[in-house]
Amino acid sequence: TRHSTLFPYTTLFRSPPAVLLPHLANANLATIGWTDLRLTPDEATALAAQRSTLNAADVGRLHDRSDGWISGFALMLERASHRDPAGANIGGASPEAIFEYFAAQILEATDERHRHTLLATSLFHDFTADDAVAISGHADAPEVLDDLCRRNLFTYRKSSVGQHYQYHALFREFLEHRLRAQVNASDLEALQRRAAALSETEGRPDNALELYCASADWDAAARVILAAAPTLLAQGRWKTLRDWVGALPAEYVPRHPWLLYGLGSARMQEDRKAARDIFIEAFDGFAA
Repeated sequence: TRHSTLFPYTTLFRSPPAVLLPHLANANLATIGWTDLRLTPDEATALAAQRSTLNAADVGRLHDRSDGWISGFALMLERASHRDPAGANIGGASPEAIFEYFAAQILEATDERHRHTLLATSLFHDFTADDAVAISGHADAPEVLDDLCRRNLFTYRKSSVGQHYQYHALFREFLEHRLRAQVNASDLEALQRRAAALSETEGRPDNALELYCASADWDAAARVILAAAPTLLAQGRWKTLRDWVGALPAEYVPRHPWLLYGLGSARMQEDRKAARDIFIEAFDGFAA
């Protein structure tokens, strides 16, 4: 009688070594990936019920921010339960322990040149290999990102076609925090505008708008809004259009009748009288 041999294998941030690859090919070895380990909303709710009195909405926000990373969720849950039991600041600053973990395990273990790549790309919600090269100035930026993906260090490929990356939400937040702490205001603004232009070119208007607003480039922000407005309205995303126009300075919008027209079109869905007043203001602007 032949006996099956089990190969228990536990690892962190690593793929199975070469000696185990034949067993993987023969289905004698199974790998557990990030999607298998991710905490589900139901599991997060059950865990929160054991450790806190937070309501379902607050637990949901913590789960969204942790993206199912159980250690991150548990740390934020503990902070929210002890420092903010009412849930008033859920979604605010991350616990220091998470940032310290990212610093020690990832950023400080990376050389300065590659560290710049990680910090600069944190300005993107998601990005391509070309974006990473352009924003960092380093031709080997994709190699750094691919290494993090292979090691499951909070960096994911968004699709199997091409090189398209996304950071875990908490890791990106940490990198952005470090970027703002280490780069002077003028250099940060220049970096934000460069990332915004890349996002606009790549068809990511939400990211482009966020960065143009952060760098106070209102004309560029208005250009993004106006270009996206017809599509947003056609898709029924009038609230997004309303909020985007609302992100511009209050004194800027009245000087641009097309922005008023877009805002009026959005407000038509919720307040026709207010929309009418906005359309009149836009008409006056066009006639001036």
